[in-house]
Amino acid sequence: MLPGVGITAAGDEIVFHQLLSWHHFWAKSTPETGLLETIGVWEL
Repeated sequence: MLPGVGITAAGDEIVFHQLLSWHHFWAKSTPETGLLETIGVWEL
């Protein structure tokens, strides 16, 4: 189970954060604030 969680988190980081720059997708605020809020939600 743990490797699956790690692979999912890595995929999220690469696709949504690096390639698409969707740091603020869920927060709907500034990119800096959205980055902090989104990482807090998805990277736990």
